[in-house]
Formats: sequence, C-alpha cells, structure tokens
Amino acid sequence: RVNVESLPFEFFMNALRLLDGVPTTLFEDRTGLSIRAISSKIDHLVSVGLLDMSENRIRTTRKGMSFLNDVLQQFL
Repeated sequence: RVNVESLPFEFFMNALRLLDGVPTTLFEDRTGLSIRAISSKIDHLVSVGLLDMSENRIRTTRKGMSFLNDVLQQFL
C-alpha cells in the first residue's frame, strides 16, 4: 500500500538532484497528485531561493543544492 503523504518526498528525492529539474507534469503523472497539492511548499522554497519554478519546470537552485536535505524535508 502506498502512503500518499510520502509521494512528493519520494518523487523529489531523485528529481531535485537533476540540474535541469523536472516538468511539473511529470510530478503529476508519477504521483497522481496535482502540483497544487504542494504549491504552498514550493512557493515557500522559491521565496527563500532554494527552488526555481519557471517554464513549468521545478528545479533546485545552486543554493538549494547546497541544502538539498532541507529542501527534501519540506515534503515529508
């Protein structure tokens, strides 16, 4: 049985390591969740400079890569 609450964490654990990031549609396709379900977390991480969300892609900033564990923890 899949724990729906852990799906964002599981997805981002690998996806945010990619320098080009991932399309938001990939998150939705792989987890079955709308990106809106985690938009407040993403907005917060963007506001503190750890994530970038543009062109319908989510990517970790250079600063975010340095604090990747902290970024991922936001999705637990």
